[in-house]
Amino acid sequence: MKQIRTRIVLIVSLLLAQLSFGAGFVFAAELTQRDFTLGSNLPGVITTYTIRFTTATASPIGSIRFLFCTSRFGACITPVGMDTLSSNVNLDNQFGMTSFTYQQPSQGELLLVRAASPELAGTPSFYSFSGIKNPTFSNVSFFVRITTYSTDNGLGAYVDEGAAIASINSSLNVEGITPETLSFCVGIIGNSCSDLTGQLIGFGDLKPTATSSATTVMFASTNAPGGYSITIFGTTLASGTHEIPAMGVQSLNYTNNDASAIGQSQFGTNVVDNTIPNIGSPVAGGGIAGPYGGYGSQNRYRFFSGDTVASAVTATNINKFTNSYVVNISKQQAIGYYTATLSYICTGNF
Repeated sequence: MKQIRTRIVLIVSLLLAQLSFGAGFVFAAELTQRDFTLGSNLPGVITTYTIRFTTATASPIGSIRFLFCTSRFGACITPVGMDTLSSNVNLDNQFGMTSFTYQQPSQGELLLVRAASPELAGTPSFYSFSGIKNPTFSNVSFFVRITTYSTDNGLGAYVDEGAAIASINSSLNVEGITPETLSFCVGIIGNSCSDLTGQLIGFGDLKPTATSSATTVMFASTNAPGGYSITIFGTTLASGTHEIPAMGVQSLNYTNNDASAIGQSQFGTNVVDNTIPNIGSPVAGGGIAGPYGGYGSQNRYRFFSGDTVASAVTATNINKFTNSYVVNISKQQAIGYYTATLSYICTGNF
């Protein structure tokens, strides 16, 4: 209620002041469509101020005063740290009521002046200033009080008035970390690492008249820029001192591989879909990885401990690989219980 009473008193004063200017104009209306925009809302920065409003009264206009205050009404206290007196302050643009030049009467104040010129009610106008230093407080609002005058010096009774508000805010730092990720698992059967089961490959009775075969699966993905490499470690099938020879030239990451030959002792693996024997599957999934070197040829197999069997050259979504194993023996292969332990290691290339 205090503010309402204050405004009534002001209106009465202005109506009395009108008498000294003569009849014909209606003074003291409120500017409409007021807007106050800062180029930056950060405290203490030098930025642009754009102020918009629409006139309410048809009257000659000779000056416009912009007063920056911590409150809408009452004594005007300039916001702490604000600077409108710098030589860098400029009136960059004006629209609607134009032909103004600007003055800097005091800190926290800008005055536009010209020879008085008639203006219609409902005239939209805007004024853009650069080089103004924002208040140095943060998370607090402040006001621009806008007053139009028929005089050319911002003195005397005003025509229209109004205010607009803006706020100064501290900046928010938004942070996030993308950690290195590498997902890898190996098993006998499953559709993902979450349901993958089994660790034992059983070939049953090995016979010189047929190829024994089995499969395992593995899943891999990474965000490493250089992708990943999957290597195989272990030994060929052996029973005591008796071994089943590994397929392919025995040299690290050599591309040589061999076809499955019934009646010839051999052990090997690959990571493709095969027809002789009919085992394996193509690489699946949304990633871009694939078989590596000698492990990528259909119906051809190899084994050498330390070989890379599959890889990706860049970050990739998950892929499913099917590892196929074949075992053949000759009639001369020594009787025994043949076993081997194989390990797969996936290394991210970060």
